[in-house]
Amino acid sequence: MAQFEREWSNERSLHGLIKARERGVRGGRLKTYTDIEIAAAMKKTKGNYEKAGEIIGAKKITMIRRWKKMPGKLKLGVKTK
Repeated sequence: MAQFEREWSNERSLHGLIKARERGVRGGRLKTYTDIEIAAAMKKTKGNYEKAGEIIGAKKITMIRRWKKMPGKLKLGVKTK
């Protein structure tokens, strides 16, 4: 009986996630810093991840990860160190 309930619950959860995606709802945590804020900080520090992170209050690794995922048009004119 417990296995049936668990499978039924999993099906309902999956169905709900599928319906939410169809409506355009995205799951997960919201980003704390926008790509524009990160690009501005990187431009101001001439591509230094650590200093840019200090400006907006993010860690160096966060800056590196977000910079790699960022669209190319926001990266124009900034060389990373």
